[in-house]
Amino acid sequence: MATVGLLLIAVACGAQDAIAPAAEHDPAQVQCKGFDELMPNFENAINTGQTEGLREVFQDHLLVSSRPDVPPPANDVLRALFGILAGYAKLPHEAGAPEGEYCALTPPPITQSHPLCDLRRTMDLMVHQQAGIDTIRLLDPLIGGAVDYFIGKAPSATTPHYELAGVISSMCRPSVACQMSDTLDFLAGFTDFAQTDAGKAMIPHVVALVNNPALEPYLSDDAQTYGGEAGMVAVVKLLTQTVEGMQSPDDLDSLPIDSLPADLQPDLRNLVADMKLMMDPNRQPNILAPMKKVMNCLSVEDTNSELVRMIFRLGLEQHLPAFGLHNLINLVNTLLSVDQRGTLLHLVNTLVVSLRQDDQAMNSAAKVCEELFSNTVAPGDTQSNAQLAMPVVSTLFDQGVLEEGVCAADTLLYGCAGGTQPACTPAAP
Repeated sequence: MATVGLLLIAVACGAQDAIAPAAEHDPAQVQCKGFDELMPNFENAINTGQTEGLREVFQDHLLVSSRPDVPPPANDVLRALFGILAGYAKLPHEAGAPEGEYCALTPPPITQSHPLCDLRRTMDLMVHQQAGIDTIRLLDPLIGGAVDYFIGKAPSATTPHYELAGVISSMCRPSVACQMSDTLDFLAGFTDFAQTDAGKAMIPHVVALVNNPALEPYLSDDAQTYGGEAGMVAVVKLLTQTVEGMQSPDDLDSLPIDSLPADLQPDLRNLVADMKLMMDPNRQPNILAPMKKVMNCLSVEDTNSELVRMIFRLGLEQHLPAFGLHNLINLVNTLLSVDQRGTLLHLVNTLVVSLRQDDQAMNSAAKVCEELFSNTVAPGDTQSNAQLAMPVVSTLFDQGVLEEGVCAADTLLYGCAGGTQPACTPAAP
């Protein structure tokens, strides 16, 4: 762990004698704390055997190579991550940066910023300005609630749904229908579009639709054809079929908006107009082509629409606050308000594009996903990888390890140069 910490510090500092962020206190008076102090909840989970199932999956599947000339998938994903960051360190310094440093004191336009500087600014925004930690506290119950649905833990579910884990595993496995490259191409195009004025305009249109009282009957079984769980599945299938057959943005005009209540139609037409801009075949980076492939993959591997059913059940049947439409909109608005410059979104786009250019890393990331969510019980075993790993992930979320990890990562970038460690105080589990 100490080695990983040193690598992160080296990369964050550019690994080229760049000056690290200024210390808040005298560095001579500060000694880096150990892993047990930076991540006490995670340390406790390890020491008490709560992570055993996840450890077994890593040891037997993710840290094992399929061929002598191919590294273990988990190792290769880390290799790609550090390689990407090291590559960023070789990029030119930001315009206006003080001599010997990478980052300008005043951030340049987002398209001209240095990725490592964006990383530092993101950590400063998330931790030192507290706003990001508040966002993580909104994300925790959202991700944790979804994981609990897999393992059948109340209140998300009363029975396990590992069949959905099997769907995700199948979607990660390279096949005629599914390729990790298609997913990354879609994410690259979408995150690029989301940074444009047209992309930003979608948010208030979604908010208007969610807040429209005429939508309420469609969130239950009271709206006949398009109401309730069956109705949501029908809507998603109709949209999927329309997108898969699209040749022109005008093909979206075939959606049966005229058959819906008049009060809903204006908001829906605004969203359709946004989608036309997003899925314009001439737009670069292109979204429509990889989106078609991703939707086809979902159609082939998730024939019973288990993913759509999970979203409906968590948000509208179990009434979990984290999955309520208004809470999801609030989460998006919170992210936009704390990061008005768009640094985090731009950083995600940069990382996705970099990963897309590394074929071996793409294949390894797909293998990690496939094995982690696998619902196949191997000969001689009593549980699948998903049954071993998912309960551990649920426990870690319950104990606030995601937030704890962000605080520890920030300490690697800032705290060890002087200052409070951890740089933020995680909420108690």
